[in-house]
Amino acid sequence: MNLRDRDIEIKKMKKFIVLLFLISQAEASLIDSGRSLPPVMAGAVSSADYNNDGWPDLAISGLTLSGYSQTSTTNLFLGSQTGFIEDQALPPLTGSVIAWADYDMDGDLDLAISGYGPSVPITKLFKNNSGLFSEAQSLIGVGAGAISFVDVDNDGDQDLAICGSSTAGPVTKLFKNQYGTFTEAQSLTGVYR
Repeated sequence: MNLRDRDIEIKKMKKFIVLLFLISQAEASLIDSGRSLPPVMAGAVSSADYNNDGWPDLAISGLTLSGYSQTSTTNLFLGSQTGFIEDQALPPLTGSVIAWADYDMDGDLDLAISGYGPSVPITKLFKNNSGLFSEAQSLIGVGAGAISFVDVDNDGDQDLAICGSSTAGPVTKLFKNQYGTFTEAQSLTGVYR
């Protein structure tokens, strides 16, 4: 990516982040909350109410730029009436994807993240314990891919589909949820984006 392309991407991301700063007010009017979120590229943003307070929270992951230096980041932000505040840092990723589901069926949303870590691609599941996330399981690491929770066997719990670029090449795998632990159930033709 040349500097001109990078500058264009930064401008696009800044415009997107500005939109995230706007919060809804009575009669659908919008005001700037004045809060700052990190602009990222080569990453993902996803919203969910992970602390069950009625306000949308955010997970943001990707590459941040400061001058000519690049840093990977993955952070959770608590939402409130006044905007978002940083809550918890997770493993820094680029080429990342994020998925939410209550895979352990305890009433709160858990998190799956996948992307390029500092040295290798990773995929990790994080269990939500009353708004605090702890790593529950590592699966095959992929970057530049996709992850999705889906109940493929119709047993009432969320299974996980993963595809992307691994250290062994493109992969697509299905993991079945067995009482909160995921085991590989099927490998399909590998794809990545």
